[in-house]
Amino acid sequence: MIMSVVDPSDYIPQLVVYSTFNIFAACSLVALVAVTLLVQDATANLTLLNLEVIFIISSSTSSALIWTGHARDSHPPFTLCLFNASATMSNTPLMAGAALALVAKVWGTAMIIWHPRYRQLFEWVTWTPFLLSFPYISAIPLFIAGIVSGLQHRNQVFRGSPFYCVVNLDAPQSTSSILGAIFTFISLVLAAWTSVKLIRTRQRTERQRFTSDPGSISFMFAIRVILFSFFVGAAFVSGIVALTSAFDAVVPDIIVASCGVGAFFIFASARPILHFVFCRRDSRKTLIPSTTGLSWGSGPITPQEFTLSSMTVTHAGNTPLESGKQPPTFHSHSFGGGQIQITRVVETHDEGGKSYWSTM
Repeated sequence: MIMSVVDPSDYIPQLVVYSTFNIFAACSLVALVAVTLLVQDATANLTLLNLEVIFIISSSTSSALIWTGHARDSHPPFTLCLFNASATMSNTPLMAGAALALVAKVWGTAMIIWHPRYRQLFEWVTWTPFLLSFPYISAIPLFIAGIVSGLQHRNQVFRGSPFYCVVNLDAPQSTSSILGAIFTFISLVLAAWTSVKLIRTRQRTERQRFTSDPGSISFMFAIRVILFSFFVGAAFVSGIVALTSAFDAVVPDIIVASCGVGAFFIFASARPILHFVFCRRDSRKTLIPSTTGLSWGSGPITPQEFTLSSMTVTHAGNTPLESGKQPPTFHSHSFGGGQIQITRVVETHDEGGKSYWSTM
């Protein structure tokens, strides 16, 4: 692709929007990671934290020219330009890989709930150490390739975009765009799949008159998955556009920059995060399992509402669980003539001291 140096002074309004998105995303996600660690500590969702850290890295490196005072410089220093070009090129699979890892973790956990017979398969596919390292495995080789290619072809490293420098070589640029498009497409499919299943599960439980317990898969969780899939879809569209356009096409870059902002608002709107920020106490009460024999097993929803506990359908027969009595302990998978799955049951108390039996 034949390219020339771009004068960023011709794109000041777009540069302001791009800079605002990246700076806000980097700073706000740092705060979100800190708050999440304070709220959750060791129980934090690692794939979500990994995504937030990756978005901080990508937002910071993509706007390196802005941070260093070269936002309007058509000819920034070669070393800075090469670093910015290689980082920006590798950020595409890095961000897309992080999104895929998070969506895959949610999808895999949900599949374990809906299809427990394939639990080992889904656990193997969504093994946390692999999901955490997957984005870096995809991006680091591309970053190194950009550095090496830039050093070998110094005349191909220049300000080819209004927002960042480029390494004007087809092989690494095409690899970056193709990987980003593939990862985001798979993420979109898995997110849509999970969203549809969650909505159908919600509708089915309402028709069957399940208890009013918010459940381990909350409606707000489904909304967050749908919203996140929207940004994944936007990144997918921008990846396709980037494959067929020049680097001076500003719309795809602005869409990608907005994903960090969207991620912050989606995940920062979780109830425990808001309660921590506004110094409010979560006073939700646990509920007594339904005496009709049907319950949707629940546990405390995590700050990101992305950690699913097991759904449980309990056939209680003629022995309903009553408040104040010791819950029975089962050592078999059959009870009352039906197949069941048992979760831990604990006695909790509300603010007035009244006891409730709740599932964990």
